[in-house]
Amino acid sequence: MRSYFTFFTALLSACTTSVWSPEYTEIPVDGFYVNRETCQILVSAKSRVLLFENECALGNALIASRNHTFIPTYHHMRITRDNRITGKIALTYIGNTATPDQLESLRTLGFATQDNQRYLSLTEEIDGRLYNVEGELPLQKLDKTHTITVALPRKPRKVMESIIATPAAITIDTTVTIPAAFLVITGMVARGL
Repeated sequence: MRSYFTFFTALLSACTTSVWSPEYTEIPVDGFYVNRETCQILVSAKSRVLLFENECALGNALIASRNHTFIPTYHHMRITRDNRITGKIALTYIGNTATPDQLESLRTLGFATQDNQRYLSLTEEIDGRLYNVEGELPLQKLDKTHTITVALPRKPRKVMESIIATPAAITIDTTVTIPAAFLVITGMVARGL
């Protein structure tokens, strides 16, 4: 009788574990754009945009991606009911062609060796919002898209706010306007992306 009870308990715990695990979705990222003046980062994701505020260190690292090859990795990414997106992004520089001055400039941006690795990496916690895009972003896209796997909330999400994109400006819910001329186009040129 005791073995039946143990078997039933193990079966029940295995079944309830899968009930509580979150569902995931993939967001296809096709561009990163940085506004140097406001430290805003727009992450273009087909018909959606992720907007991150006050991300100066990460924005400067993305700008440096024009001259250096970084491999991005995303950790613990999740969307809340009110369309906030949180998690961590790590940019890893694995090149071996950088001069000592270039390596020093990466260290100035916050890149460091982690856990006795020989690679430089920068890890930042990010917190932003997910928006729908109305119109076409007037900016250059990445050569290859890559995906971010994101955990979804258990309860239904609220309706996403919108960003209206025109050739002259990007308007976020008619309250904030970003002139397109102030956006610095950045592209992450990394192997496999």
